[in-house]
Amino acid sequence: MKFTPRDGIRDAQPPSHDLLDPPVSFAYPALGDNMNPERALEKQIECYRRMTGEQRLAIALGLHELSCNVAREGIRQQNPEVDAAEVERLLRQRLELARQ
Repeated sequence: MKFTPRDGIRDAQPPSHDLLDPPVSFAYPALGDNMNPERALEKQIECYRRMTGEQRLAIALGLHELSCNVAREGIRQQNPEVDAAEVERLLRQRLELARQ
């Protein structure tokens, strides 16, 4: 079963942008040369605080799906002979190891 960011979330909308291409609301052109990692983190936190819980959850679930897809690709690279079911089994095994 493929999990999507909207599974189990009533009326929540997944991020309408590519995670590598943030929406305009995340851009800070007015900050100019004053941007540094600490300031960027403060602004990012401000953006998250303005979001609803559903929006933040949709982002988190989208990031989880992205990380699972990256892990799947790594599994396929390491085990080119395995089928899709085995990739999923190995992914679940990795996720279980991460919990411990």
